[in-house]
Amino acid sequence: KYYSVVVGKCCGVFAKWTLINRVPGGLATGFRTYNEAVEDYNDAKAWGFVRLVREPSDDLVFGPHLQGVM
Repeated sequence: KYYSVVVGKCCGVFAKWTLINRVPGGLATGFRTYNEAVEDYNDAKAWGFVRLVREPSDDLVFGPHLQGVM
């Protein structure tokens, strides 16, 4: 299963749920295939729905803010 994460600690398409789990306001949708998840993510990004939800210390765990969006 693949997840299109549009609101989370990192945004993009992932095979793990950890980037949205316990994120206030996090938003992800699960898909059977990678291509379906990529299509959903690209649509959300084109519509301006992609958003990072981070605490200041999250950069140490998830990398720089600018690298948080695929």
